[in-house]
This record gives sequence, structure tokens and C-alpha cells, in this order.
Amino acid sequence: MKILDKPLRIIIIALIAVFFFIALIYVNFSRPSLFRGQFPHNPPYPAIATINRQTINIIKIAKTPTEHSKGLSSHPAMSDDEGMLFEFSDHQVRQFWMKEMLFPLDIIWINDSRIVNISKNLPPEGLRPVKIYSSINPADTVLEINAGISDKYKFKIGDQVVIGWPL
Repeated sequence: MKILDKPLRIIIIALIAVFFFIALIYVNFSRPSLFRGQFPHNPPYPAIATINRQTINIIKIAKTPTEHSKGLSSHPAMSDDEGMLFEFSDHQVRQFWMKEMLFPLDIIWINDSRIVNISKNLPPEGLRPVKIYSSINPADTVLEINAGISDKYKFKIGDQVVIGWPL
């Protein structure tokens, strides 16, 4: 009986080790933004935005209502050349909040690849945001960047915004 106990114990330990190894691989590849440092500051970026010859590296693209609502809430600060892009399938007045933001933003409201409004230096708010920010005019795309960047690069209403893929 002792001869079977030792090999059985080795097999069980080996199976447990294989299980943990597979679990570690699964976690590493199923959540790259959390475990591999792809948000923020780690290229490759999914897209880039160019305004007045200034390149903004898009760290995240929101396409669904859930992604639109969450945005950059609870995420660490971005570098000055990074932003988040929100894509919509229609043209209408958009409203955003600063719920659970950890840093201030400029919001660039875009329609048909042109800036239609810029909301500047929006302060972060907690779980119950009080202020709602509006595009004023219809917008089909929104770009969030660090507060002050739109002034630094002199972005203005009417500027063309080119969204493309990084090289």
C-alpha cells in the first residue's frame, strides 16, 4: 500500500501544479490590460488621433453603451500624449460626467471629423457626480485627454481630427 501512496501523491501534486500553471496563463492572457500593463503607457495603441499635427495615442476605444458610461472611471492618469476615444453610430448631442475620475480632463467633441466643442479642465467627481457636460452640438466621436492639453496644442472648434491606426 505504501508503494501506491507515494506515486499517487506525486501525481496529485503534479496535477495541482499543472492546474495552477494553466490558471496563471489564462489570467495573464485574458486580462492583458491589468496583468501585462497595457493601460496606460504601453504600446501598441489601438488607434491614434491627429489634430494640428499633434498625435494623441488612443489607449482605449469605447464603442458600447457600457463602455461609454464607464470611460476612464477609476483608471490611473494618462501621459500627455494619450487619450480615450468614444465612437457612436449616430450624430447627436452627447452628455458626459466625471464619475469616479481620478484626474481632470479636457473633452473634445467631434462631428464628421471636425471639433465642434471643447470642454476644458473638467474636475474629477466621486460616486455621485453633480455636473453633466454637453457637446452642445451633435457629435459622433468624443476624445478625452488630460486637462490643459487642448490649450497646450491650441486645439479649437473647426480643427480637423484624423483617426487612424498606428504604424
